[in-house]
Amino acid sequence: MLAALTAVALVCGLEQPLPYRLLVIAGSLYVILRHRANIQRLLAGTEPRLGHSSQGPNAGAQSS
Repeated sequence: MLAALTAVALVCGLEQPLPYRLLVIAGSLYVILRHRANIQRLLAGTEPRLGHSSQGPNAGAQSS
């Protein structure tokens, strides 16, 4: 999501042709819309941190 926002800033700041700007803006909007549930969880503080399971410490363990 950060890359999408950075791409918009760069394409507009570096004076690229209009079709490139529109394509990057459309792609960035698509990425942000696809991740809106993640954004809501981040704002609420319920999104698991990188490398941590959302189900607890034994989330991947198999029983024998």
